[in-house]
Order: sequence, then structure tokens, then C-alpha cells
Amino acid sequence: MLTNILVIIAGYFIGAIPFGYIAGKMRGIDIRKEGSGNIGSTNVARVLGKKTGRIVQVLDIVKGIAPVLIAYIIFPDQNEMWVRVAAGCAVIAGHNWTIFLGFKGGKGVNTSLGVALALMPVPALLCFAIWAVVVKIWKYISLGSIIASAAFPFFVFFLEWPVSNPMIAKILSIVVAFFIIIRHRSNIKRLFNGTEPKIGSSTK
Repeated sequence: MLTNILVIIAGYFIGAIPFGYIAGKMRGIDIRKEGSGNIGSTNVARVLGKKTGRIVQVLDIVKGIAPVLIAYIIFPDQNEMWVRVAAGCAVIAGHNWTIFLGFKGGKGVNTSLGVALALMPVPALLCFAIWAVVVKIWKYISLGSIIASAAFPFFVFFLEWPVSNPMIAKILSIVVAFFIIIRHRSNIKRLFNGTEPKIGSSTK
């Protein structure tokens, strides 16, 4: 049981690594005071450039995958699926409420994608495809993230996936979707007001 707890705690601290903030500091910029003020890859791309934004995006996805894989290596028994799920939730919480930035962080989209890829790759890839289509058509990254996250529970609930405890998978899908949508409250307001920036626009 102690090992289980340590894996979950490690998941939080891995998630708490603020790659977007670090990328800004390496350029002498506090990303929290630029653009939308978010430390996620979208704001990083607008402020520091697309290349830096992509690097942060990949790192945030990888940190979502890492704790789940660590839990899988330590607990390969499928009966310990709950540990992987708990580690996944912890890494998302770490990203969204990082201890290193006063418990303020990103919106968890990329990190949640990493967790989903590690636990349920097919639903995760389907959601990524939805995100890509929405962003391609409407040019709103936030809209793609909201719609894709809302679709995630649907795929997990109504399609069969090779997991030992489907109820845990269903609970995780709801938690992930809830957190992402809640973290996009301000984006939803701007979408309705017509003030949400599109891809390629600058954020003041």
C-alpha cells in the first residue's frame, strides 16, 4: 500500500512540472503575465512561437503518460488498474494545480491526452481526431479541446476496451472531461461573446 501511495504522489509531482512556465523563464519571460496568462502550450505558442509551443505540448503529453507507465511497470497485474488510474488523476491535478506556482497551472488538455493514451489509446486517438477536425474547421483550439473532452466519456462508455475494470475507466473519463471543461470556463464565455482568439491571432 505504501508503494501505491508513493506512485500516486510521484504522479502529482511529475504533473506539477510547469514546462510552459520553464520555457518562458528560459527566454526571460513570465508566461503567466503574457497573452492569456495560461502556462499551457497554446499560450506558449502565441507568446514564444509555434516551435516552443509544440515542445511544451509534447512534454505535457509525455508527463501524462509517464506516471501511468510507472504504475504499470511496478504493478503489472491488471487487478491494480486502479493505481494507474489514480496516478493518471494525480498527474492531471498536478498540472492543473501545481505546487510550484502557488497551485495555479494549466488546463490539462495535453496532460489528460497523455494519461488517456497510456490507459485507453483508442478512445484517446479518436478524441484527438475530433480535436483536429474541429480546430481545422473553426480555428479555435479551445473549442476543439472542449468538444473532444466531452466525447471522451462517450467512447469509453459505449465501446468495448480491454481494461480490467471498465467502471474505473468510465469514472476516469468523466473526471477528465469535467476538469477540462471546467478549466475552459473563460474560453466558453469568450466563444459565446465572439472574442475567443483563433489560431494565428495574438492574445492581449
